[in-house]
Amino acid sequence: PRVQYALAGHLPIFHITPSGAVTDLANQSLPLGLFPEESYLCGDTIASHGDLFALYTDGLTELPHPAAPGTARQPGHDGLRAVILSHAGGTSLAAAHSAILAQARTADPQADDQTLVLVRVLDRSAAN
Repeated sequence: PRVQYALAGHLPIFHITPSGAVTDLANQSLPLGLFPEESYLCGDTIASHGDLFALYTDGLTELPHPAAPGTARQPGHDGLRAVILSHAGGTSLAAAHSAILAQARTADPQADDQTLVLVRVLDRSAAN
Protein backbone atom coordinates (compact mmCIF):
# COMPACT_ATOMS: atom_id res chain seq x y z
CA PRO A 1 0.00 0.00 0.00
CA ARG A 2 0.93 3.62 -0.46
CA VAL A 3 1.72 5.44 2.81
CA GLN A 4 1.50 9.22 3.14
CA TYR A 5 3.16 11.19 5.93
CA ALA A 6 3.68 14.80 7.04
CA LEU A 7 6.34 15.47 9.66
CA ALA A 8 5.91 19.19 10.44
CA GLY A 9 9.34 19.56 11.97
CA HIS A 10 9.69 16.08 13.45
CA LEU A 11 12.66 13.80 12.95
CA PRO A 12 12.78 11.41 9.98
CA ILE A 13 10.71 8.24 10.09
CA PHE A 14 12.70 5.02 9.70
CA HIS A 15 11.16 2.71 7.07
CA ILE A 16 12.70 -0.73 7.56
CA THR A 17 12.08 -3.64 5.20
CA PRO A 18 12.20 -7.30 6.29
CA SER A 19 15.59 -7.59 4.51
CA GLY A 20 17.01 -4.87 6.78
CA ALA A 21 17.10 -2.03 4.25
CA VAL A 22 16.44 1.30 5.96
CA THR A 23 15.13 4.48 4.35
CA ASP A 24 14.85 7.76 6.23
CA LEU A 25 11.57 9.46 5.33
CA ALA A 26 12.86 12.98 5.77
CA ASN A 27 11.32 16.12 7.16
CA GLN A 28 9.83 18.35 4.52
CA SER A 29 8.35 21.24 6.53
CA LEU A 30 8.98 23.63 9.38
CA PRO A 31 7.80 22.77 12.90
CA LEU A 32 4.06 23.00 13.41
CA GLY A 33 2.82 26.37 14.65
CA LEU A 34 5.86 28.54 13.89
CA PHE A 35 4.20 30.43 11.07
CA PRO A 36 0.41 30.51 10.62
CA GLU A 37 0.73 30.72 6.82
CA GLU A 38 3.08 27.71 6.54
CA SER A 39 1.96 24.96 4.16
CA TYR A 40 2.85 21.41 5.12
CA LEU A 41 4.01 19.01 2.46
CA CYS A 42 3.19 15.33 2.45
CA GLY A 43 5.64 12.66 1.46
CA ASP A 44 4.72 9.20 0.32
CA THR A 45 6.30 5.78 0.06
CA ILE A 46 5.26 2.27 -0.85
CA ALA A 47 5.03 -0.23 1.98
CA SER A 48 5.04 -4.01 1.75
CA HIS A 49 4.09 -6.84 4.08
CA GLY A 50 6.49 -6.97 7.03
CA ASP A 51 7.81 -3.42 6.69
CA LEU A 52 8.34 -1.51 9.92
CA PHE A 53 7.93 2.22 10.44
CA ALA A 54 9.59 3.77 13.49
CA LEU A 55 8.61 7.26 14.66
CA TYR A 56 10.50 8.77 17.59
CA THR A 57 11.24 11.99 19.43
CA ASP A 58 14.62 13.63 19.93
CA GLY A 59 14.65 12.51 23.55
CA LEU A 60 15.91 9.18 22.19
CA THR A 61 18.64 10.70 20.00
CA GLU A 62 19.93 13.41 22.36
CA LEU A 63 20.70 11.61 25.61
CA PRO A 64 23.02 12.82 28.37
CA HIS A 65 26.17 10.78 28.82
CA PRO A 66 25.84 8.69 32.00
CA ALA A 67 29.56 8.97 32.83
CA ALA A 68 29.73 12.74 32.37
CA PRO A 69 26.60 14.51 33.63
CA GLY A 70 25.86 17.71 31.77
CA THR A 71 27.34 16.46 28.52
CA ALA A 72 25.44 14.96 25.62
CA ARG A 73 26.20 11.53 24.23
CA GLN A 74 24.13 12.34 21.17
CA PRO A 75 23.74 8.89 19.61
CA GLY A 76 21.81 10.67 16.89
CA HIS A 77 19.76 9.08 14.17
CA ASP A 78 22.47 6.58 13.23
CA GLY A 79 22.76 5.23 16.76
CA LEU A 80 19.01 4.93 17.24
CA ARG A 81 18.61 3.43 13.76
CA ALA A 82 21.15 0.71 14.66
CA VAL A 83 19.30 -0.10 17.89
CA ILE A 84 15.92 -0.27 16.13
CA LEU A 85 17.34 -2.35 13.28
CA SER A 86 18.82 -4.86 15.73
CA HIS A 87 15.33 -5.53 17.12
CA ALA A 88 13.21 -5.03 13.98
CA GLY A 89 12.85 -8.57 12.72
CA GLY A 90 11.00 -11.54 14.03
CA THR A 91 9.94 -10.35 17.46
CA SER A 92 6.57 -9.01 18.44
CA LEU A 93 6.20 -5.23 18.29
CA ALA A 94 5.72 -5.07 22.07
CA ALA A 95 8.95 -7.00 22.68
CA ALA A 96 10.85 -4.94 20.10
CA HIS A 97 9.51 -1.70 21.59
CA SER A 98 10.56 -2.66 25.12
CA ALA A 99 14.01 -3.82 24.00
CA ILE A 100 14.65 -0.69 21.93
CA LEU A 101 13.67 1.65 24.77
CA ALA A 102 15.69 -0.32 27.33
CA GLN A 103 18.78 -0.16 25.13
CA ALA A 104 18.32 3.50 24.15
CA ARG A 105 17.56 4.87 27.61
CA THR A 106 20.73 5.31 29.61
CA ALA A 107 20.08 8.50 31.55
CA ASP A 108 18.25 8.93 34.81
CA PRO A 109 16.38 11.09 35.44
CA GLN A 110 14.79 11.44 32.05
CA ALA A 111 15.57 14.95 30.76
CA ASP A 112 13.36 15.00 27.66
CA ASP A 113 10.34 13.20 26.25
CA GLN A 114 11.20 9.77 24.92
CA THR A 115 8.54 8.54 22.54
CA LEU A 116 8.76 5.61 20.17
CA VAL A 117 5.94 4.41 17.90
CA LEU A 118 6.40 1.23 15.86
CA VAL A 119 4.03 0.27 13.04
CA ARG A 120 4.30 -3.05 11.20
CA VAL A 121 2.61 -3.51 7.81
CA LEU A 122 0.52 -6.68 7.53
CA ASP A 123 -1.27 -8.25 4.59
CA ARG A 124 -4.99 -7.52 4.69
CA SER A 125 -5.69 -11.25 4.79
CA ALA A 126 -3.38 -11.67 7.82
CA ALA A 127 -5.16 -8.87 9.69
CA ASN A 128 -8.61 -10.47 9.37
